[in-house]
This record gives sequence, C-alpha cells and structure tokens, in this order.
Amino acid sequence: MLGDSRPGEAIGPLRRAANLGAAGDRVWPLLAQAFLARTRYVAAYSAIVEAQAAGSTAESLATLLEQVETALGPSFEAWRKAVENPAPAPA
Repeated sequence: MLGDSRPGEAIGPLRRAANLGAAGDRVWPLLAQAFLARTRYVAAYSAIVEAQAAGSTAESLATLLEQVETALGPSFEAWRKAVENPAPAPA
C-alpha cells in the first residue's frame, strides 16, 4: 500500500505488524514514511525513535529525520529537547 501511494491505508497494517512482533528495524521506518506522507510529523518522529531502538542505523533514518525537522521548523529542536530531557517533577 505504501508503494502504491496509499500511505493512509498502510498505517493500520504496519502498526499491527509492529505490535505482532515484525522486525522493528524494517517496519518502523516504513511506518515513519507513511506518517510523513500523511503530515503526521510527531507520529513519524516517534516511529523513527522506535526504529532506532529496534536497531535501524542513524544513516538509514537520516532522510526521514530531516523531513520531520524541515516540516516542524525551529520548534522541533525545542520540542525534542523538552521530550528527551523533561523537567524534574516538583517535590
């Protein structure tokens, strides 16, 4: 479906594949591509993070990450820092 220019339809089966234990280094980058095509940038970034955790190389994900960064602009870096380094909870 993704190859047939139907990324919206591909999201469901790709999510199911990920949840059923498909190779994460293969399915997560495809899911990120589908989310990018549907302009779901935060979901695409999350899929990229999952792909990295599943063993995909940074080089193989660089184009996808660049697309997310370009789409979200300068606010992406601030958002990523906030997510990666959350403020400690008040005591």
